[in-house]
Amino acid sequence: KGVPFNVSESFYGGPIVSEEELDRLLGCGGNMNILGKRSVQAAIDAGIVRPEQVIIVEDVPHVQVYRIKE
Repeated sequence: KGVPFNVSESFYGGPIVSEEELDRLLGCGGNMNILGKRSVQAAIDAGIVRPEQVIIVEDVPHVQVYRIKE
């Protein structure tokens, strides 16, 4: 508690994509910082993360993914 959380458009912003495109991006992403109800739910639905890995920061779902490839 007490940690500031700033959602800046320069970091999180980008084009709006379809659910199909989001699924594709989630499947090929290495390190992901996923923020927002719909995006986090899409990551859960795709099997990228589990619901218990999601944290809520200022009422906004948030999860980080780090994939290490050999």
